[in-house]
Amino acid sequence: MADLQMTPLEGALLAITGIYVMYETGSEHLTKERFKELMKNELPNVSGSAGEVEWFDKVDCNDDNKVEFTEFIQMISAFTMAHYDCLKELMQRQRGQRN
Repeated sequence: MADLQMTPLEGALLAITGIYVMYETGSEHLTKERFKELMKNELPNVSGSAGEVEWFDKVDCNDDNKVEFTEFIQMISAFTMAHYDCLKELMQRQRGQRN
């Protein structure tokens, strides 16, 4: 079998999916407790003062007391869109480029 060469975007998608799978309960969702662990361990700078429980309530769109993959991806997408300019600036600084 040939080596699979992933693009950076494909690697990012795999990483996001892998993080979710690492925390899911085996029944393809995150419990409130597992979601709190994910936020604390994987997104400590995102949860900030709002806290993981408040984030859970916002992300659990259908109020079924669990976070499914689609809800998780919506959270990641919303965060990325809301912080695009800041993330772009951080990337440029890491690369030593300034516009």
